[in-house]
Amino acid sequence: MRRVALLRLNVMLAQRHLMMKIAGQKAAGLRGRPMGEWRRGFLDEWDMKSDFAPALLHAERLTKMMVDLRIAETLAKQIERHSERGHLLDRHLERAEPRSRFLLDQIRTTGERILSTLREEPLKQAAK
Repeated sequence: MRRVALLRLNVMLAQRHLMMKIAGQKAAGLRGRPMGEWRRGFLDEWDMKSDFAPALLHAERLTKMMVDLRIAETLAKQIERHSERGHLLDRHLERAEPRSRFLLDQIRTTGERILSTLREEPLKQAAK
């Protein structure tokens, strides 16, 4: 179904955005280091809290999107055997589609301010 596919697309766009954000920040951290160290720096030196902060910040939003998608996929499969359940999928999609667009927009546009504040906090405490 096209509407279910659009939910899937929004989930994939959110995942791609978060992965690109994480990889971009990691690559930016390699600036100024010799090229020979890039591989080790990118593959081996990961700090779960700081490197994955964008994904951790938006994990609940992404989870809500994935749950809406899974429900829609399950209802779409049920319609194949029980066509009278079509209204249930329609009702779910009426709520899930705008929620998915909203959550995707939040993932794409929010979080930078709080993440920059959190990055600065340990520096302020270390300076004391």
